[in-house]
Amino acid sequence: MYKYIRNVSMACLAGVVFFQVASAAPDSRNNEKYWQEVNGLLDFPAINSNNAARSLKEFVTTPETFKTRWVSIKADHAGYHYTEGQNATFTVMIETGPVHPDFGITLEGYFPDMNRKVDLQKIGEIFMFTTPALQPGSAAFVIKAYLENQARSAAYVRIIAETQSHIAFYESLLNTEQDPVKRQQYEKEIARLQAAKQALQIELQKLKTLVQEETVSLSVRYDDDLPPTLTVTPGDGANLSTSTPLVMVEYTDNRAGVDASTLKVEVIPQGGPALDVTSNFTITDSSASFQFTDAIQLPLGDVEIRTSVSDRNGNQATKSITYHVDLGQITQGYIEGIVSDTGGNSIEGATANTQGGAIGKTHRAITGPDGKFKIPFTQGGDFIVNISKSGFTSQQRQVTAVNGRDASVEPLTLKTLDPQTTSIQAAAGGTAQNSSGNVQLDISANAASQDMSLNITQYVAGGELPNPLPLLSEFTFAASNEPDGVTFSTPAAVKLKNTLGFPAGATLVYGNYSKAQGRWLDSGRNAVVSGDGQWINFDLDHFSAWDTNQPVAPPTTIGPRGATEGRGGLEGTYGSGWNAGDAPSSPQTSCAGCRIDIRTGNLGTDYVLPPVMRLGEAQTLNFSYNSLTVSPAAVVAVREQLLPGASPDNITVSLTKQAESIFRYYAA
Repeated sequence: MYKYIRNVSMACLAGVVFFQVASAAPDSRNNEKYWQEVNGLLDFPAINSNNAARSLKEFVTTPETFKTRWVSIKADHAGYHYTEGQNATFTVMIETGPVHPDFGITLEGYFPDMNRKVDLQKIGEIFMFTTPALQPGSAAFVIKAYLENQARSAAYVRIIAETQSHIAFYESLLNTEQDPVKRQQYEKEIARLQAAKQALQIELQKLKTLVQEETVSLSVRYDDDLPPTLTVTPGDGANLSTSTPLVMVEYTDNRAGVDASTLKVEVIPQGGPALDVTSNFTITDSSASFQFTDAIQLPLGDVEIRTSVSDRNGNQATKSITYHVDLGQITQGYIEGIVSDTGGNSIEGATANTQGGAIGKTHRAITGPDGKFKIPFTQGGDFIVNISKSGFTSQQRQVTAVNGRDASVEPLTLKTLDPQTTSIQAAAGGTAQNSSGNVQLDISANAASQDMSLNITQYVAGGELPNPLPLLSEFTFAASNEPDGVTFSTPAAVKLKNTLGFPAGATLVYGNYSKAQGRWLDSGRNAVVSGDGQWINFDLDHFSAWDTNQPVAPPTTIGPRGATEGRGGLEGTYGSGWNAGDAPSSPQTSCAGCRIDIRTGNLGTDYVLPPVMRLGEAQTLNFSYNSLTVSPAAVVAVREQLLPGASPDNITVSLTKQAESIFRYYAA
């Protein structure tokens, strides 16, 4: 059709690639034979009606030569899983080949998800295929079998390789040539060679057709051997001048990912047991941190921090580091107090110990004949002081102790345990009561977590409670249940004699005491006065001291209140209000620094003296007034009839006491 050509520009007409003659350009290579071969290969499909693509299609569809299966793949992956990063090896057999000598089967392999081709190595009559490093999520590959006119395609493959060699030659000349005329000649030569290569590749693809495609899926697991990477700051060997450092734990795993819920952080004092402090850390998917506090401190000397975390495949990383905590010269201090019984008699032999402060450190003392104790300490902090003695209830007090200085706690009063004890078998359940019969407790069968000897000791004054009640909560009924901490799968039913005369159907809130936290907690439940007004009923899901409290005495109780000591000392309140259906009241502020309860009229105010410097530290004195502590006092109960959420336009109060009248008007 055409003679050989030196300069070509590619055009396309009706799917046939051809070349047009252009002006000749001199070059340093004798390419006459090369371009003759290119011209012959590209002219063949254009001038031959029985072109390569058509003859190949006719061959494949000829009944005597067409086969439904051409290759078989045998893999050594059967029966087990691959691990991330491994390679898989496959054997590909050409099962059926064409009879015509010009045709043969060629194979291609690739990973679709990775868009990556695979090289197949021919060994005798089989092909070997080794995958690249396997990754989860891309664990599938495809083998394609093509029927190819190999007699013609071999020539195309050879000429395409030669074309690429010519391109590389002229590119090397272009990179070193400075003459603009010659550079232009080289660029044109490279362009026509690239056009020839593209045209040859198009024709080569026409010489084969897909006859079979096989997809193989692999099961690839994340690396089972590599655990996450753990980093702890401050690092190993750090010398700390504080016992309350900020500790940061960072963890990464680029394979399976870190399961942050498995994080565990332990503090191991020198010569002591490991103590789990994980619950104090703020945990995210990649890190966790905790600023140690005066209530949770690192002990002095060498202390080990041991951390561990696992990835989602269960591979655990563990890291241990050691800090040396040195606060400098510390003078020993003492926590002091005095313990007596409800009659004011000193209690000798009571145990006083601390919780909180330095991790793993417990300080201890025994009361003497005068009921006093002195607990020595060398490292200050926020402590809970526990006081206990066999045969008595226990009490706790909070105290902040400063290094080198003494601290004292409020006087403690222990009450003798009720003499009546009831044995309860967990499987059978049963009923227990105190010796006066004022408190009864019913336990269902299989509800208790253990067999027990149950003791119920009723408190009769606020000073007997394990710790003062929250502010604005008034002592009414309370008791201690032993053994403390027993839990119930079905709540135990408590009946309490309504000796203060709360009206039938009235609801009271009650709290439970937490020894671990050293404070009263809202139970989240209500106590209800029975229909006959004789009992107050409520449920317990565990044993601890409990208290049903109100800021207002019942309407029948007017006059001095001798059993109201022990209020205050802890922040917050866990409930108030006594009418059936009433929501708890809340303090209302009507003046700066004042607290006025809308239902009781109780007034609370504080006066803080200016700070003074003592031993280099600023100290203040706070005077607090609470009208509930006034004795004698009279309380007038007010029962309003308001819909929930409603507010009155005004409130008028008119009181008459003997010959004296008091009138007050309050606008909304």
